[in-house]
Amino acid sequence: MVQVGSNQHIQISSNDPDHPLPHPWLLQSRCTVWQLVQNYLDINSIPRRSFFEILALFSDDEMEKEKLEEFCTADGQEELFSYCNRPRRTILEVLEDFHKTISKVPLTYLMDLIPAIKPRSFSIASSNKALPTELHILMAVVRYRSKLVKPREGLCSNWLANLNLKNGEVRIPIWVTKSNFKFPTQHTPVIMVGPGTGCAPFRCFLQERAKESIKDNVLFFGCRYEAKDFLCKEDWKQFEEKNILRLFTAFSRDQV
Repeated sequence: MVQVGSNQHIQISSNDPDHPLPHPWLLQSRCTVWQLVQNYLDINSIPRRSFFEILALFSDDEMEKEKLEEFCTADGQEELFSYCNRPRRTILEVLEDFHKTISKVPLTYLMDLIPAIKPRSFSIASSNKALPTELHILMAVVRYRSKLVKPREGLCSNWLANLNLKNGEVRIPIWVTKSNFKFPTQHTPVIMVGPGTGCAPFRCFLQERAKESIKDNVLFFGCRYEAKDFLCKEDWKQFEEKNILRLFTAFSRDQV
């Protein structure tokens, strides 16, 4: 990595009013390099073209510099895509491949080189009328394989899935934004199509309609495997038993 110890303290300041500093609860302006990388920089994201441009600027290794400069050309975009985007190679893995170069990048360029972790958005899957003190989200844990040996994992979904509440209180910063998703407010019959986690807002809507005993709701739900991916199965069953819902399902990998 850059020529600095992971426990060395650094001072972060903003030179651009359009890019303010992170909130103090996320990262203090005075922190260690390790805290910056652990809490703020997205080292598991796929690098952008500007990432390779910065590396090429400071590289003094002939072979690495040549490859980095090639990635920055118009003719090299197909090779860059095959190296980076197609296998979903992360920034950390690229830095390991170009280890001679990364040690030459000044620390002041670290936040230009590696982007900040972006907030993740999830649809609310519960009704505040039915569950006024709770807020549910429906999330798929992202894990898959590419041609690389190490499996690819979604940063936020795996972090949430691996939380251990037995170790004490866990604080997760969240905020609620207004949605453009609007449902009928009257007793209008509704047909809903929600594959996978896309059914989250429909669970919220049906909880609300069940609270008000409004019928004539139809849901088409699809996923790959009934045994593995049938999300909210018990919820749909309860809505059907109350005659709130008619459910139609399709499981693509279970087809004979």
